[in-house]
Amino acid sequence: MNTAKTTEIYTDQISLPIGEVHVSVSDKGMTGLYFISDTNDIATIEAKIKHNIKNALIIKDSAKTAPYCTAIKDLWAQKNPVPTQVNFDLHGTEFQKSIWQSLLTIQSGETLTYSQLAAKAGKPKAIRAAASAVAKNPISILIPCHRILPKSGGVGNYAGGSNIKKILLEHEDAI
Repeated sequence: MNTAKTTEIYTDQISLPIGEVHVSVSDKGMTGLYFISDTNDIATIEAKIKHNIKNALIIKDSAKTAPYCTAIKDLWAQKNPVPTQVNFDLHGTEFQKSIWQSLLTIQSGETLTYSQLAAKAGKPKAIRAAASAVAKNPISILIPCHRILPKSGGVGNYAGGSNIKKILLEHEDAI
């Protein structure tokens, strides 16, 4: 008998000037913000959510996501967004959560390399692990993994695509 508690995850999609995004929230806060694309469709995104949050029950519910969707749109409209009015419900390892918390301390318009981020998180030798945690960030834009750039130059990879990462950085006057 499965006695694990189900976690209700409420979802919706919204349009931003940079594309369609999938928003997911629990009763504790935002659990995900994913770019929708041909290779990252709703089914793929929901599979990621179920992988990250064990026993997730996904429910499309615009009313539950509305405050978060409004906050995301309001933050996008600002030149230097700071997501102070958004609660997060993060699911990951303690190391991943520490990296995601470190990402939240990077100011709009500022960028770091992966090695600088690892050092900022107190793990200067864990550069690859930090990069892996950045890649698994479930809340794009608001937990600003786009502010991490490769030491070799350029904007690097991004779950929404390098072109979207470049637009985000330009929007914040970071490049």
